[in-house]
Amino acid sequence: MECPACKGNIPEGGNYCPYCGKVITGGRFSRWWIWAAAAGVLTGAGLVLAYQLLKEKRLWDDQQPQPSPGSSVDEELMAF
Repeated sequence: MECPACKGNIPEGGNYCPYCGKVITGGRFSRWWIWAAAAGVLTGAGLVLAYQLLKEKRLWDDQQPQPSPGSSVDEELMAF
């Protein structure tokens, strides 16, 4: 493997360059796991949000509108 900083030869399985000391990351494979984990977290958060919104909608739909205390007075005024 070649060091991206100094182009020195790094032994296989090495975590840093023995010439310049630069830490070597896992490359594309480790970045893939980061993207997969982020997608999983966002998908999970979206599912939880959708579930909560549907639960709230059911509560709103189940509630019957309550007449206001002044509604009988309004009906008497409108009956002229």
